[in-house]
Amino acid sequence: MTSVYRSVLEDDGYPVRTAASREEALEILKTFRAALIFLDCRMTGMSLQEFKAALGELQKNEPASRVVGFSSFSPHSAFATEMRELFGDFVEKPHDLDQFLQAIKSRCQG
Repeated sequence: MTSVYRSVLEDDGYPVRTAASREEALEILKTFRAALIFLDCRMTGMSLQEFKAALGELQKNEPASRVVGFSSFSPHSAFATEMRELFGDFVEKPHDLDQFLQAIKSRCQG
């Protein structure tokens, strides 16, 4: 499903990088400036707290990227709650791609 979301974003002009784990995401972020980072609940690796600390260290001298939790699980799940507590944002995976693109646009503007 990641490839579908990536295609939708690229078709709309967004530069996109994907990672299978939170560690891989941090490696990508060493050379790619992301305005928006989506963390899927299925990503493997370090905890959300560890990712937040590592991202903070990586971006300590630049504007912070906005981080959003992304999951098809309930917005009341433990992952969603933790994402809101740590990063302030969570979005349920929409089944409609236009709805997904709208969620991206609203977060990039805000």
